[in-house]
Amino acid sequence: MNDLQVKCLAGKGVVTAQECLDCSLRAGHPECEYDYGLLAALLKNEPRPEIHVTDLTDCLRRAWYAKKEPRPGWVHDRLAAYIGTLFHSSVEITNDATSSEVPLSYGGVVGTADRVYANGRVVDYKTTKYIYLDRLPYGSHSLQINLYAHMLRKMGHKVTSLAIQYIATTGPTTCTGRKGMKHAAMTLERVNGVLMCPHCGSVPRNGHQGVALVEVPMMPEYQIEAVFNERRDALQKALKSAKCTQFVRASFRDKEGVVIGTIGVANLSSEAQAKKVAKAGSSSNYVKPLPGKDEVTKQLGSGAGGAKISTYGHYAILVWFQRKDGTKPDSKGSKRISQAIVDITKATVYEALDNRALTGSALS
Repeated sequence: MNDLQVKCLAGKGVVTAQECLDCSLRAGHPECEYDYGLLAALLKNEPRPEIHVTDLTDCLRRAWYAKKEPRPGWVHDRLAAYIGTLFHSSVEITNDATSSEVPLSYGGVVGTADRVYANGRVVDYKTTKYIYLDRLPYGSHSLQINLYAHMLRKMGHKVTSLAIQYIATTGPTTCTGRKGMKHAAMTLERVNGVLMCPHCGSVPRNGHQGVALVEVPMMPEYQIEAVFNERRDALQKALKSAKCTQFVRASFRDKEGVVIGTIGVANLSSEAQAKKVAKAGSSSNYVKPLPGKDEVTKQLGSGAGGAKISTYGHYAILVWFQRKDGTKPDSKGSKRISQAIVDITKATVYEALDNRALTGSALS
């Protein structure tokens, strides 16, 4: 959070996130009307150094600046994303018929599919203030879910259909009557397949019951792959300016053979360049999983995983980690993976770099 800067809603200019929180806590009833608890939730700074699917669907220039030179923004601009995050966390239901929050990783791009059914149907959830049925799907949402489908297929999943579930945060359409026939606000009811007001019979344009489920045509595989590669490659060009002079990687497994991963260390020209890599690096470009020769580590890269990027002076340390079976870990499994990363990097990478910093030579 220390690195995050925001524009003060009380007119004090650009401040750090911590200064914003301190002001709210100190005031009790801050001038901006944002309670400390809400601000603390909104100002969680979670940098996304990897290239995400959403980076490919919108303006590439904006995505580049967001990763390389992030600018202070208004606190209220974070509200919509926060509400969406709350909704997504509330629908994380997984059973034999469906999986939620499925992690995706392919070709240097990561993402999360909101819902994947066992029959191959993929559904993406979108919260929005208003639903205009004649304008759906909005913006780049169709491209986004097609990119998810492309990555799922590349990861071995079948994909049979795509849909976007829109949820209106303002609730369902209400009717207050028509000319010469006003009445109290009433929600619409479906009669013979038509949504209408049960009181006056009006059929409001774009009327809905709080949601809209939109079927999205699947793009041909050759077409979506071309879009994926073109936009990813354009965004990754910025990473080449980091001037990497040396790169080494090695794979590891824990004692039980449950957690496996690859560690990569990049020797860059300066500490500033290392920080740029940490902000803009991608799991595939810098630390592509390195399958081993034994029965355990040969599974590397064959399932869902994640990347962590940190720096040590002018070195960038990149770690890919996953479960051997490639499945998404539960909370206990996530803690186990995190501890394995700490243990292996401490015993190998950091010990070697500490020795080099102190003696100027490699660890013997």
